[in-house]
Amino acid sequence: MLQLLPMAKTLLWGLFNLIFPAECSLCSNPLEMIKERYICSNCLEKIVPIELPVCDKCGKPLVSSFSRLQHPLCRECRTMRRYFTFARAVGTYEGVLKKAIWLFKYEGKTGLQNILGHLMVDSIIHLEWINKIDIIVPIPLCKARLRKRGYNQSALLAGFIGKKLSIPVSRNNLKRIKATITQASLKRNQRIRNVYNAFCIQQPKEFSGKRVLLIDDVFTTGATSNECSRILKKSGASDIFVLTIARGV
Repeated sequence: MLQLLPMAKTLLWGLFNLIFPAECSLCSNPLEMIKERYICSNCLEKIVPIELPVCDKCGKPLVSSFSRLQHPLCRECRTMRRYFTFARAVGTYEGVLKKAIWLFKYEGKTGLQNILGHLMVDSIIHLEWINKIDIIVPIPLCKARLRKRGYNQSALLAGFIGKKLSIPVSRNNLKRIKATITQASLKRNQRIRNVYNAFCIQQPKEFSGKRVLLIDDVFTTGATSNECSRILKKSGASDIFVLTIARGV
């Protein structure tokens, strides 16, 4: 009886797909039966993971000459204070990954959280520090943006990652208390000023002495992640690791 279940599942999916053809969210090609969800294998293969050498602090891809250094730092991390221990991303913010994030973030394609979440987990699961994480925290949206969008994409990712790694998620302790201008339209110094004192923590004890995994969708200058990390540090967090789907190039 149990042996028939996979066959029945395949037949049901085939029937459903015949009536409601499933298409890749990115290229619109038909999805391959039950093996694929939302994004086809061909598009997934186009996502190129970030490879070494990268900035030891923010994870920015560096030119090959930096590979000779044990702890290379990019120009930004040499000149500005970073409150997080380090930041990492799955890939660069371009091509397939950029389109997937846009659909997930702005077009209501929340089903993409599973695929994007899997990519994030796979990018860190082999790293030693992942076993040291005590709690996961998504970067919050302001009330107006959350109301307009209907969901916080970072919170969806944090929930998925927390479930996969069996790590608790703090969903509402880190709050955005200031409505900020969209960071994408601002230059580096403007971004830093834009998010300064935009966040608060309601119950600092939750993070006291904890190692925090901070989740967001895109890391560009790192201004938002850095400001959240500053507030978390102020509340007693021992280390903050930042994980995003993509990193600005």
